[in-house]
Amino acid sequence: MANVSISEDIFNQLTFIREYENNQDGENNAIDSGSIINGYQPRILTDFNLDWQLPADHLAIQLYRDATTVPANRIPFFTAPAINTNFPVGDPNYIPQPRNTSFLPCLIAAKATQVDFRQYDIVSERNSLRKIAMNAEKYAVGVMRYGRTLLLRRYDRRSINRNNVGFLFEEMCTPSYPPGAEYKYLIEGRIGTLRALVTAEIDAVSNENTQTNNSIELTCRKEEEIHNRVDVWLQMFLSGTATLTVGRRSIDEPIQLLGVNNYNIEDLIDQENKIRLLQHLHQVLHFLQANVQEKRNYILYRHPRNQPSNDMGLFLYEITNPNDIQRLQFMPRWMLEQMFVPNQ
Repeated sequence: MANVSISEDIFNQLTFIREYENNQDGENNAIDSGSIINGYQPRILTDFNLDWQLPADHLAIQLYRDATTVPANRIPFFTAPAINTNFPVGDPNYIPQPRNTSFLPCLIAAKATQVDFRQYDIVSERNSLRKIAMNAEKYAVGVMRYGRTLLLRRYDRRSINRNNVGFLFEEMCTPSYPPGAEYKYLIEGRIGTLRALVTAEIDAVSNENTQTNNSIELTCRKEEEIHNRVDVWLQMFLSGTATLTVGRRSIDEPIQLLGVNNYNIEDLIDQENKIRLLQHLHQVLHFLQANVQEKRNYILYRHPRNQPSNDMGLFLYEITNPNDIQRLQFMPRWMLEQMFVPNQ
């Protein structure tokens, strides 16, 4: 779970730059509806493990190198879980997470694979792109520019509950995967006209499927109907995942696994919804390209305009207070320059 971590005192000191408006750039950013889906073409550059126990300082570069294993030496291979198995649900068991999400694992994985982030227009975690594309909740994403490249990082407070039913279902399906680290892909793709470098957490990998991307999205729920199909499709699309495995569990305790169903990504939502999501994402990224300058720090913030609170707008702010820059800057330029790949 996560929530926005921009406090009111920081928000009140942000400098307003511009509000995003749909289609504000008109024909300049228009793109064929079919090509925006087919053109993404995600390609896995490498996989890596990221330890659950992370440094409190999101800029502790050596500690993050120690916490990141590239390529991965632990892979969560999928094993079909036994039906009627009881979930060993207990009291919440939270893994402490740092206050600020670090951008270092993405760049460490890229450099270890001899990939220079400067050749991309967008560098981001999957979840930052998902929040922008969904356009359905309050969120804050940090933005900075280095040359042509925009780097995006979410501002939220994360927590991992190891006794959550969804987490326990993942463990049921990947029994040979040792606990202690996430499994992630570093992916390149194209969002409309923009080249993107994206990291995505992967729940499981098929040992039988020999295609290049054989990742599996895992989820567990009480009902058979998938109510958040749009969000699930978007997560899978951005990571290049084709298969969704849904566990159905009992309502009453003891909680049991009643069944498992597989879905293909193509069957989750219709073409109109796919196009709507990706065109909105493409337009917002172009909005950022046009308004974000180098050597400055920005926040893309979706929040209520005023009353009523459901009247939401998407706003770009600059962090100008020196103390807030110190607290919120997610990567100083000198550290970015350590992530260059020579002769790229």
